[in-house]
Amino acid sequence: MGTSLGAWSYLASPKQDGVLPVAFCITGATLAGVVKESYDKHQGMTFDKKDLAYTVAGGVISAVTIVAVKKVIHKRRIKKYHK
Repeated sequence: MGTSLGAWSYLASPKQDGVLPVAFCITGATLAGVVKESYDKHQGMTFDKKDLAYTVAGGVISAVTIVAVKKVIHKRRIKKYHK
């Protein structure tokens, strides 16, 4: 859940470069985790901090992956046009 919502939050960022989309990504995953754990608590279960941490980690992983892939694509485009 964290990776999916994190990726969508990254794409929803008004800017696609710099720190802002990464912040959107991690914030989106964090909000999703807090809402899910709050729902669980409301349903009589416990607010699981480990589950929340894994959801946030998913957001971090999606941000790192998107940034890395974008860098690889950018480098390949530069190489392709500067031969």
